[in-house]
Amino acid sequence: MTIRTTRRWSWGARRVLLAAFLLGHAASAHAAREILEFEIEGQSRSVLLFVPELPSVEPRSLVVVFHGRGDDSVAFADAVELHKDWPDAIVAYPRGETREASSMRGWQYRAGDQRDRDLQLVDRLLQVTAERFDTRPETTHAAGFSNGGHFVFLLMSERAEAFATFTIIGSVRPDFASDAPPKPVLYLFGSGEGRQYKDDWTKTVEALTRHNRTQGPL
Repeated sequence: MTIRTTRRWSWGARRVLLAAFLLGHAASAHAAREILEFEIEGQSRSVLLFVPELPSVEPRSLVVVFHGRGDDSVAFADAVELHKDWPDAIVAYPRGETREASSMRGWQYRAGDQRDRDLQLVDRLLQVTAERFDTRPETTHAAGFSNGGHFVFLLMSERAEAFATFTIIGSVRPDFASDAPPKPVLYLFGSGEGRQYKDDWTKTVEALTRHNRTQGPL
């Protein structure tokens, strides 16, 4: 792994991530910008990382944010700017990679897909941040948009113990089911999306409700 120090998708994505994570912090602190590089399954992988420059007595929260298909971590970070909305947190923007017969970057959908290269990337990232910054699962959060949201569904199933909360934006998974323990989930889907998705997002809410054993009316 190497670390290289370096120095804006849509405003809507930034808004919903802000709603998910803004905890009343004033966006006045500065963050050092780094690029972490890993070798995963013979492939070079990178993570754009923002680390607050001011010291903290308590372990910092870590937020791992996954871009949508065809996007890039740097462009997504510049559009979303979650690191500015939550300046006290360490914010990581991993970069997805292309698949066979596709030129668009993205994330695996199922366990075993692409030899679990993205799950391996997350494992390495969490290991490094724990060693360097003492980050902990109880203050580590995952968020994803579109294809990145589909990957968060997979993290809910395969890495539930590594995260405290999950945020999924603009993704549907009506067949979601897992034996993993319930965790807090924020699920957002735009009312302006195509009507063809209505049944899928409704069934996705129902699936998440069953998984989290939620009581009360839907």
